[in-house]
Amino acid sequence: MKDLYIKLTRERSPEFQQMTKIYIDNGYKQVSKSCLNKKGIYHLQQMFENYNYFKSKGKNVLCPTKLQNDVLIFDYLQGRSLCNQLLECITQKKRDKFIQILFEYKKFVYNFGDDKEILTLSEDFVKVFGNVQLSQKIGARHLNIDLVFENLIESNNQYLAIDYEWIFNFVIPYEFVFYRAIYSLFSRYSKEVENFIEIGTLYNLFGITKEDIKNFEIMDRNFLSYVYGKKYNYDLILLNYKKEGFKVKELFAKTMKRGSVTAQLYFDTGTGCNPKQCVEQKISFTENKKVEFDFALDDMVKNVRFDPSLNAVMIYVDSIAGITKDGQKITIEEYTSNASFVIENYLFFKKDDPQIMIQNVEKFRRIIINIIYITQDMFEMDEKLDNKLLKDNYTKELEKNERLIKSNKDLQKMNNIYIDMINELRKNRQ
Repeated sequence: MKDLYIKLTRERSPEFQQMTKIYIDNGYKQVSKSCLNKKGIYHLQQMFENYNYFKSKGKNVLCPTKLQNDVLIFDYLQGRSLCNQLLECITQKKRDKFIQILFEYKKFVYNFGDDKEILTLSEDFVKVFGNVQLSQKIGARHLNIDLVFENLIESNNQYLAIDYEWIFNFVIPYEFVFYRAIYSLFSRYSKEVENFIEIGTLYNLFGITKEDIKNFEIMDRNFLSYVYGKKYNYDLILLNYKKEGFKVKELFAKTMKRGSVTAQLYFDTGTGCNPKQCVEQKISFTENKKVEFDFALDDMVKNVRFDPSLNAVMIYVDSIAGITKDGQKITIEEYTSNASFVIENYLFFKKDDPQIMIQNVEKFRRIIINIIYITQDMFEMDEKLDNKLLKDNYTKELEKNERLIKSNKDLQKMNNIYIDMINELRKNRQ
């Protein structure tokens, strides 16, 4: 079995923390979901029950899954997502087809759950979404609130939901599902979509009023608190939920492997990093390429700033060293960076203009920097980050267990000493 992708949701409350994997087993690509916490087993089982519920109703709307040893295993669906179809309409400026797809989506959502019902604020509803004022809203039980466009894949001329984690056995208004799908689309691809159609137009298309939007914002806020816990900041959660917005063309450009990279070194002589005091070096970019940069310094340089690229990039810092006047090579271990994440020597720069700052270099005449360029692919960077976090977490747990084992052995030794002492005292008394 070969793992292709791993994603962790450790920022959630313990009962909802999961690991999602995409892997190849016996030549077939599959997806699995497992718990990161024992408290999450019920939530995982509930997802499987949701699948069986729809299967028993004869509704083929969910991606097939099976439960094995508390692990959900899904088929990896081949096909285009509804989101990709909408983005294609945007790039081709096909507004009529865009609207037609949305009407098909609307029909899909109406047919998804159980029969239509008038919403009543049950105790379970209030626990998840809060006590919102929704009058005479029509909805359904077993409605998937995560029917965003990216979660629907067209397979064999029908749409299947690949994520059905959030299906509830109480009435959810249809408009709330539409609201979340529209909001997600504009959050992720805001610039391109806004130039194509206004968000208000889509809200009107799905019968969502201004009053609905206020109530649905409250519902979504309460739902995120339910999933992530009230200790988390809502705005930070929302940033992760929304992700970063790109134009469609920009998004595709960021996923491409660029053919070259430009590295720069800025010299600070006491007045900061000046573009006029900068040298640059262009190299061809290939993944896992090891490159050595050797820069000469003069007596005036106090600090340097090394930019491994002009754009987002993931690198591995193999070594940074300075060469003194007498030719001595000294390893530089202290440096700072604007990396989004740092794991061991891996630096994840998820935004453009990555920087590594090295201070107090007056005694050096040269700076030698050895790095390995891992990737410039934004999605691949996320995948590698999740894998590194998973490995880091596993290592910490392993070290923790080893400390506990050592501690238990030490306690056992002390216990044996005390037993020997007690036995010796008893002999002396006799």
